[in-house]
Amino acid sequence: MKNRLMEYLRKAPLCGFTVDDYYSVSTIEKIADHLLANGVIVPPVKIGQTVYVINTLFVSEYRVEALWWDGLMFNFKGENDDYADECSVFYFFDERIGKTVFLTREKAEAALAERSK
Repeated sequence: MKNRLMEYLRKAPLCGFTVDDYYSVSTIEKIADHLLANGVIVPPVKIGQTVYVINTLFVSEYRVEALWWDGLMFNFKGENDDYADECSVFYFFDERIGKTVFLTREKAEAALAERSK
């Protein structure tokens, strides 16, 4: 979470430049620590990002189309245009990332291979 926040901060516009142009990495890290300690919440994925979902047989790709915070965890809606309507939408919680939902195809395929052993 901290790394994603630092990435966002470093790209933030500041007087025609970026924060990264003005501040050191250690200063940006201190800002990120302060924000996280005071209630900033950073979602683990962003709208438009592709996630990879494993089931018992294969890996499916979904594009994150919506996200919301329910007070306990992030909720995501993923869509896949390659499937029939009944399988094209997939909802998941942030706690599933790294278990059945992955940020790279390689990690998803490795987890699927591990499950099939």
